[in-house]
Amino acid sequence: MRTLISAWILAGLVLCTALPALASTDVTNKNSDSLQIGGYFRFVGWVRDNDEGTKKNNDSFRVRHARVALKGKMPNNFSYKIQGDFAPSTVKLKDGYLKWNNDEKTFYIMGGQFIVPYSYSMTTSSSGLVTIERPQVPVEMGPDRDIGIMIGGNFDTESDFTWALSATNGNTDDDYPFVDGGWSKKDDNDPFMVAGRLEYGDKDDFLIGIDAAGSAIGGGSSGEQRLQQTLVGGHVVVGWDDDNEDEVNRWGFQGEYLWGELDMDDSEYDEAHEYDGWWALVSMWFDENWRGHVMVDQFDPNNDVDDDERMDFTLGISFHWMGWTKPDNEKFVIEYVHHDEAGTDIDDDEIRALWQLKY
Repeated sequence: MRTLISAWILAGLVLCTALPALASTDVTNKNSDSLQIGGYFRFVGWVRDNDEGTKKNNDSFRVRHARVALKGKMPNNFSYKIQGDFAPSTVKLKDGYLKWNNDEKTFYIMGGQFIVPYSYSMTTSSSGLVTIERPQVPVEMGPDRDIGIMIGGNFDTESDFTWALSATNGNTDDDYPFVDGGWSKKDDNDPFMVAGRLEYGDKDDFLIGIDAAGSAIGGGSSGEQRLQQTLVGGHVVVGWDDDNEDEVNRWGFQGEYLWGELDMDDSEYDEAHEYDGWWALVSMWFDENWRGHVMVDQFDPNNDVDDDERMDFTLGISFHWMGWTKPDNEKFVIEYVHHDEAGTDIDDDEIRALWQLKY
């Protein structure tokens, strides 16, 4: 709770720093350098047919996200962003940072709370997902948002390469065995998490990238043994069209592989091990408004244990009110999801539905 309050205080400081620039801005023109107010709402419902005693076998509906964001530019190449999620029972600060770019916009440095540059899926906004939810692999393995500093940019103004490197709070014992960062919660700040990314290309046509992160669990001021964690990943995004006459690529592919290792000096935790997972998604626009998608993802929580893989199969279709040029502004998505866990009797089915409004 104390760190959550500190995170909102951080957002307040960012806003106060930006006030001189806000005083003379026009919030009505989204194409200007003025203050921009935006966000999105995601309403999700589901019907489950799960095995008894495996998962909550309940049907429900909830406000998945209720995001409100303020962002804008300041003198001397500074900019800022503050974003909160006000969905019931999940009210929290998501982003709150100051950012500086050089004149050529080939280098930036930012400080505050932001998305750690690891995993293509985790760094994609929820509003920009093809599916209703992220694949299980990056959710289980990857860090999310964290508090710290990040630098990045391009090698030059004509370069297709982009890079990012961050140093953030890291994680606590509560995150074991998979790290989700130290954002807006109690954290011992010892040691920091370091993460980095290198990408080439454009996600609308062809993008390839590699990610890496390292941190530790436990220890800190208590002097106990730490569990070291190493994360490595790679992703590919491709878009193409048969006749090249449409405004967008009708076909799309996204895929990612993530690998992690836990290592330690003493056996304070379970035995050290490796774990990995992958996901692949294919999507196709049937016309300007309708899009279909198929996704398969598999997560192995311990490579040394047989028959413990968890696999999801997702089949979905979506309708986009503003067409494929603005696919995420307002859309309705319905999916069938099958979840299976090897070595168990878990064999679950679910129908999901999403209505998204973006402003």
